[in-house]
Amino acid sequence: MWNKNPPTQILKPPGPTGKRDPRSINLVLVAALTLTLPSSATPQDSHYWTYQYGTRANLLGGQVIGSVVDISATYYNPGALALIPEPELLLTSKVFELTDYTAEGRETQPLKLDDLRIDQAPGFFGGTMPFKFLDNHVLAYSVFTRHRQKLKMDAANVWSDELIGSAPNQEDAFTQILLTRDLSETWVGLSWAAPLGRFGLGVTQFVAYRSQRSTRLVSGNIYNGSLPAAGASNAETLFSYWNARLLWKLGLSWEWEGVSWGLTATTPSLSVVGQGRALVFASSLGADSAGTNRDPVFVAAYQEGLDANYRSPWSFGLGAAYGFGKSRIHFSAEYFGKNDQFVIMDGGDFVGQSTGDTLSLILTDQQDAVFNFGLGFRHILSSTVTGYASFRTDFSSVDRDDVDASVSAPLNLYFITAGAAFNIPLADITLGLGYGWGSSSVPVRIRDALQEDAIIEQLPEAIKMKFRSLRFIFAFSI
Repeated sequence: MWNKNPPTQILKPPGPTGKRDPRSINLVLVAALTLTLPSSATPQDSHYWTYQYGTRANLLGGQVIGSVVDISATYYNPGALALIPEPELLLTSKVFELTDYTAEGRETQPLKLDDLRIDQAPGFFGGTMPFKFLDNHVLAYSVFTRHRQKLKMDAANVWSDELIGSAPNQEDAFTQILLTRDLSETWVGLSWAAPLGRFGLGVTQFVAYRSQRSTRLVSGNIYNGSLPAAGASNAETLFSYWNARLLWKLGLSWEWEGVSWGLTATTPSLSVVGQGRALVFASSLGADSAGTNRDPVFVAAYQEGLDANYRSPWSFGLGAAYGFGKSRIHFSAEYFGKNDQFVIMDGGDFVGQSTGDTLSLILTDQQDAVFNFGLGFRHILSSTVTGYASFRTDFSSVDRDDVDASVSAPLNLYFITAGAAFNIPLADITLGLGYGWGSSSVPVRIRDALQEDAIIEQLPEAIKMKFRSLRFIFAFSI
């Protein structure tokens, strides 16, 4: 919040560097309270392989870049559309997901936040367009949710301790934290594919619509009978925006030496239009940890109608599948490039009402490069039943060098999936179970810089983040 190169994914009013005067130290305390916990836990958009689409692709963990056999090729590899003999006319899938995010730390007072919920994971809808004049060309459409997260984590604590050195007896203290996040990004695609000899070449034009809202509320109060206004701090940051952008995915598919192959490239996105709003509020009054009264602080800024921009990086995928007997092994890997820091919204500078400091209302984001890979296995059990199993990584693009508990935990996730596909008259039904997990420890760096503050001293040195997911997969295609 006060850094020259601030962390990503957070609304921040960076202040002047150098020595802080007494009137601004309270504002720093409020800022620290605002930043000492993850603003968004594990943002789903820092993971690229969380959700999978399609009947077989769900059970194979998305390891179908070189072997996609259904309409989900519009996303995984549009070039495969030209080689699929009879792509489905309609596909729908339902994935019911139980997710659990936890944030836990312990210092003088324990801290634990948790969000456990059951929801329907993003699904997929798509089909081909039966235009005869296209000859052997294929047109297809698809609609699916690329990123989605709903999160609400809150905690409150009441305790007594000797927090102010000059005051007699113990102080009574209260802290409260509320973190909410609502993210949704939907992709609508139109695909074209055509065979070129034994190769299939295709491209999908995607329109991505992103909507995101995040709120962080923090309050802390200290009371002592001899110092009625021992300390009170409140802080809130909020941002919400929507953005529409364009991107393209190119795919090439072919078979060679008994192995099916696939190559894909996804372009960086091009922002078209977007709008949002941003708020920062901080207030503080009372004594410091030595019992000295400090000037009250009041800082507030709100901007709406701001231009909102978002972008995603290059990615390159490679996949292959090899069959032997009644079995087939699938492999996929995808590299996502680095996304240098960019501004999502810029509300400009403002002057703190009680401090006179010039601050900036700005929201930025950035992503590190990520390499994901996975394996899938298919075995024909009978003429109507096929079994599947898979494993995949889903590494976080959060910058580990700059990560702070103020931003998000760099959780590297892992998923395993198992299930079966049933071929019944007129339709295919897919059933499966999936499990995902990941954990990470994140330092609270601002705590180290402000150890002289009574409330800050109660905060843990690090936050332990955990993610767990259990999914039930149902897909239907005709």
